[in-house]
Amino acid sequence: MNRVDFHVHSSCSDGDTAPDLLVQQAHERGITHMALTDHDTVSGLLIARETARACGMRFLCGMEITTEHPQTQHLLALGIAPEHPAIQEACTAFVERRQQRSKRIAEILWAQGFVFSLDEVYALAKDSVGRPHFAEVLQSHGYVPDVETAFRCYLNTPEIQQANGKCPEIAEAIRWVHMAGGLAVLAHPASLKLKEAAFAAYLDMLCEMGLDGIEAYYFGYSSEHMEQYRTMAQERGLFVTAGTDYHGISVKPQVPQMGMEVPDWVLQQDPLISHLI
Repeated sequence: MNRVDFHVHSSCSDGDTAPDLLVQQAHERGITHMALTDHDTVSGLLIARETARACGMRFLCGMEITTEHPQTQHLLALGIAPEHPAIQEACTAFVERRQQRSKRIAEILWAQGFVFSLDEVYALAKDSVGRPHFAEVLQSHGYVPDVETAFRCYLNTPEIQQANGKCPEIAEAIRWVHMAGGLAVLAHPASLKLKEAAFAAYLDMLCEMGLDGIEAYYFGYSSEHMEQYRTMAQERGLFVTAGTDYHGISVKPQVPQMGMEVPDWVLQQDPLISHLI
């Protein structure tokens, strides 16, 4: 068995830990292979990659892309070249979309009587503005006791969720990932909330678009769920990966730590072997 994590977020998006420190913490936890997959940004990858090399860890440059087709779905880009023009152009567009989204979220919260400035949110966000930054601001002003309450009461409403604006089509995102030399992986498949037959049809459609893999091993999934996704992947010639979706205790307390134990064969899959640094 190996301890790995190919789905981790740093403070460059909505995690609570700087990318270099995050890698060091992963190393201390016995993780031997990992990827940094911040939302819609690659700004933390270079320092994370160098830290991984210094720690003797194997590393994948990654990103988590928010897409649509037809519903919102997250795509993991693993093994990409962060400096590739396709990725850089996409990230520029993501920044603009997130800024528009953040303004809309602020307007919704202001209308409910909350008093704060967008500058406070941007100061926390650094590179990629997300709902956790609004949650932190609400907590800092005493409106909520913790981030979890902010999400439960104010940041998971339909109105907030509709503030996302237009996301790229998943086929377009897969194309960007391939142009940058990476692997396109369907993230946390159970979040689609599709029954088995509907999910199989959806997966077949994504395969036609060029999908490379499925995040079959995911924090909180039952062994039956993971076996189901692994089987469906292998039937379609897709590889499988594993991740916790770790953001840090202060942001996502339901995922208390990085790292998952996976069988040896997971790290022997050709796509992963050829992209690991």
